[in-house]
Amino acid sequence: MRTLLYSHPECLAHEMQRGHVERPDRLRAVMRHLETSGLTADLDVRLASAATALDLERVHDRRYIRTIHTLAPARGLVALDPDTAMCPSSLRAATLATGAVLDAVGEVLEGRAKHAFCAVRPPGHHAERDRAMGFCIFNSIAVGAAAASERLGRVAILDFDVHHGNGTVDAFRDRPEVLVCSSFQHPHYPNRLFDVQAPNIVNTPLAAGTDGLAFRTAIEPPSNTIARNAFWYPRASTAIATTRSVTSSSSKTTSSGSRI
Repeated sequence: MRTLLYSHPECLAHEMQRGHVERPDRLRAVMRHLETSGLTADLDVRLASAATALDLERVHDRRYIRTIHTLAPARGLVALDPDTAMCPSSLRAATLATGAVLDAVGEVLEGRAKHAFCAVRPPGHHAERDRAMGFCIFNSIAVGAAAASERLGRVAILDFDVHHGNGTVDAFRDRPEVLVCSSFQHPHYPNRLFDVQAPNIVNTPLAAGTDGLAFRTAIEPPSNTIARNAFWYPRASTAIATTRSVTSSSSKTTSSGSRI
């Protein structure tokens, strides 16, 4: 059974300011490497479908979703925050990015695939329930995890990135059925919600320059609080990993920069 690869060419149409670091070349580089390395031949490549407003409401406030639709420009750029902007193609790209994760989760949970990877943009893990930030408009991995939880109950999200997954923490800090483990450089952007205290939130701040051994020590039991969490350890039925999005279901996995 081949790993699924979800993407969509319209994700390349999302543009922000000239010279912005989150630009189409990022996705082009990923797809080019998969092709030139020969990995694409081993993957089941599929086009993502777009998430609906009802899909997004799994984690985002309805008013926020409506605001994003209202702000979507017919031309030019609209700034959502100092780092995040929308062009005429951005809304479509954001719904495709989230739809890719939902497609991947669905295929894995139906047993038609063991693993999936979503090569999409814009990213999502900084988008909070009612706030776009950090290049992110909709929190695709959180939406995918919420959908998986509806089917499976407990789900775990593993977020490893230089930046804290504040948006994913915001989505689930009051929803104990989803475990969120985020490892990140600290202090560093976005400096929000890294101190949330909840049984299902495991924040692992790391100093700049932390090496592999120290990273492993910080995240593995008994150092990490997940090992002491009677509600969770070791009973999570599905895990979703993300470097700005990833998902894994027991022996099965989905990604967006995500792996399921």
